[in-house]
Amino acid sequence: MERLHKWLFLKAVKGLGERSIKKLYLHFGDVSKIFEASSEELESLIGKEKAKSLKEEELSFSPEEVIKVVEKEGIGFLTLDDQLYPKRLREIEDPPPVLFYRGVLKTKGPFVAVVGTRNPEPYSVSFTKETVKELVGMGFGVVSGGARGIDFLSHKYAVEFGGYTLCVLGMGILHLWKGLEKVIKERGAFLSEFLPWESPTEYAFPRRNRIIS
Repeated sequence: MERLHKWLFLKAVKGLGERSIKKLYLHFGDVSKIFEASSEELESLIGKEKAKSLKEEELSFSPEEVIKVVEKEGIGFLTLDDQLYPKRLREIEDPPPVLFYRGVLKTKGPFVAVVGTRNPEPYSVSFTKETVKELVGMGFGVVSGGARGIDFLSHKYAVEFGGYTLCVLGMGILHLWKGLEKVIKERGAFLSEFLPWESPTEYAFPRRNRIIS
């Protein structure tokens, strides 16, 4: 859990943010070397205030508490330097330093994102079913956000047609809707960048969408 602790620590540093964390990781090439760097070197990369917060351990949450929950609840995790971390997600400007998951996680595609309204018309339901069936038949996994309506149906149909589905949550993994968990559990996984206990917020879903895309 030492490696997880280091990445959670960076995630917890007040004001640091995903862009700065990626910048540090690309520069040093090893998460451990970030903590060995001098204040001057850190300042040259991320500025004085962020470097100060990192060196003085100004944290917004306790990494130790997160690890306790991860161990107690049997939650899986990926860090930015993990070989299984999704390659295309690592390439964006602000990749999550830590991803939490439950289920059978596959990160190598091909995948297609399916998203839509929470209140679909019958035609939309039928179109989604046929589209997902075709995608699964072509070997694609289906990625969506788990919301009621088209998102939920895309997961459901992917499983029904024998495919794989990945649900990217806009909340902590402990807030799973049980109906969704029942559908996906056997042939897919749930993925979240949020701390396991975090409740959904208005800003969380737009943030989640960059992972889906």
